Amino acid sequence: MKTEYIIIVICLVVILILLLELIWIKKDLQKIIEDEKAEIRSVFAKSEMEKLAQVKESSFERMEQEAVYRDIQLRTLVNQINPHFLYNTLESIRGQALVSNALIVADMTETLSQFFRYCITQKGTVVSIEEEVKNVTMYLKIINFRMAGRFDFQTIIEDSEVLEREIPKLTIQPIIENAIQHGLYNEKSGGVISLRIKRNDGCIQIYVHDNGIGIPQERLDQLNQEILCPHEKGKKQKTSGIALSNINQRIRLLYGEIYGVCVYSTEGVGTTVMVSIPDKER
Repeated sequence: MKTEYIIIVICLVVILILLLELIWIKKDLQKIIEDEKAEIRSVFAKSEMEKLAQVKESSFERMEQEAVYRDIQLRTLVNQINPHFLYNTLESIRGQALVSNALIVADMTETLSQFFRYCITQKGTVVSIEEEVKNVTMYLKIINFRMAGRFDFQTIIEDSEVLEREIPKLTIQPIIENAIQHGLYNEKSGGVISLRIKRNDGCIQIYVHDNGIGIPQERLDQLNQEILCPHEKGKKQKTSGIALSNINQRIRLLYGEIYGVCVYSTEGVGTTVMVSIPDKER
């Protein structure tokens, strides 16, 4: 039993170190992108050519899109920094857990390793829906381990062929994380998250629903506006809005403005996040 506790402590230390590194990386990247956008605004502010106002606006939007692409590229590059150290460490912990017959620790260490491998390893910006759903399953297994099975998870896939279609990597998991953090976190039991994927007239619709506290109508309207227009002046986004707007931006940059993210909610009943992407074979 003492050995099992030592293994768990080692796991927690490794995870804490990784999370701290990711937090600092995130802060640095956000500063780089904000500096780029500030520089763009500064250049346009100095221009006095009124007849080029419309051209400037179009160029500004294009440059902001390029800044978003650079943000994604930077994140991908930074995420490649020595990931094998993490995998090898977790595998060593798993091996020691098996030797000590700490089977639960071994199982969770393997799941954690697979989850990080998916999130960190370079696989491009697009994956299959099947890969994305498997990653969500691993994430929820970790969450249920942490929170003692407080949530049930349901998956409804109306057409199995949809699993072969493409989706931007890490689209579904952040939405489910939002559902837990903002909708179900205070629920001691009875929380349900459902994932439904279906085809509809040339596009794929993904619904993530939770039976949590829901969102007041005023905040819901504000959230959907933040998702559509994340860079409006004078508006500070909350964490949930940032995550969803980032997903929305990536989808629209890849597939066009007719696709994206929308949130529906009834206070006291629950929340549904709908993602639409083209029905595109990978």
